[in-house]
Amino acid sequence: MKPLKDLNEAERALLRQSWDIIKRDMEKIAVKIFEMIFEQAPEAKQMFPFMKMDYAENEKPKDEFTFHALRFIQVLESVIWTVDDVDNLDPILSNLGKLHARLEEQLGFKTYYWSVFRECTLHHFRRCIKAFTVSSRPAKSDMHVFTEGELDTVIILWRIVIDDVVNKMKSSFYDNVKHRKANRECIDEEHQHQANGERSTSYAGRGKSSVQERQNVTNGLNGNSLHPEQGKTETNGVYSNGATPTSARIQSPIAWIRRRMHSSSPKPERSPKVVGSASPQKL
Repeated sequence: MKPLKDLNEAERALLRQSWDIIKRDMEKIAVKIFEMIFEQAPEAKQMFPFMKMDYAENEKPKDEFTFHALRFIQVLESVIWTVDDVDNLDPILSNLGKLHARLEEQLGFKTYYWSVFRECTLHHFRRCIKAFTVSSRPAKSDMHVFTEGELDTVIILWRIVIDDVVNKMKSSFYDNVKHRKANRECIDEEHQHQANGERSTSYAGRGKSSVQERQNVTNGLNGNSLHPEQGKTETNGVYSNGATPTSARIQSPIAWIRRRMHSSSPKPERSPKVVGSASPQKL
C-alpha cells in the first residue's frame, strides 16, 4: 500500500468527495465509532474519566462523550485539508504521539487501540457512504455518487490516510516513551545515590561518636577530663573555677572516689624530732 503523500490527484479528489458525504453527519458517525471502539476494547474506557462513572441509561454524559469522539474525527478532517501537502500535519501528529505517551504512563494506553480505531472508523465510513449512494438521486444532490467499485477504492484510500496518521503518532509515541523511561531511570539512580550517601554519613557519624565516647571514658578514668559544655580542664576532681564535675562523678565513680580519698583524708601528723637529744638508754 503506497504512502499518503504519493496519492495522485484523482485519488485525492475521491477522498474529498467522500468527506463531503461524511461531514454532513460527522457528530453522529463519531459517536457510533466510539461506541464500537468501547464494544471491541472495553478496557479503552479507562482513558476517559467520564466513562469510569456509572450512569443511568438516560443520564449518559452525552456532551463529553460527543466532544471526545469528534476530536478523533477532526484529526482525519485535518488530513483532508492538507492532503495536497501532508507534511504540514506532522507537528500536530507528533504532539498527539507525545500526548498518548503520557497516557501510556498515567493510564495504561495500548497502541493496539489505534488499530481498533482504524477498523471501527472504516466500518462506519463505508456504511455512511453506501447509505448516501443508495438513497441519493442525482437531481437531488450535486455531491458525487459512488459506484460499488469506487466505494471499495475510497475505503482503501481512507485506510492509507489512517495508517499514515497512526504511523506518525507511533513514531513520536515510541520516542517519547523511550525518553520518559530514560528520565525515570536517571531519577531513580539519583535517589539511590542520595540514599546511599545518607547511610554512609550516618555510619561515619556513628563511628565518630563511638570513638569520642570511648575517649571521654578514658579521660575520666585518668582523672583528666574535659567538661563537655564549658571546655575547662579538670584536675583532681575540681575545675579551674572550683566546680566539681557532676558528669565525671556519674561517668567514672571509681576515679571520683579515689580523688576524694586523696584530697579529703588528712595525713597523720608526725612527732617533732628533737635535734641533739640523746637516745634513751637501755634499762
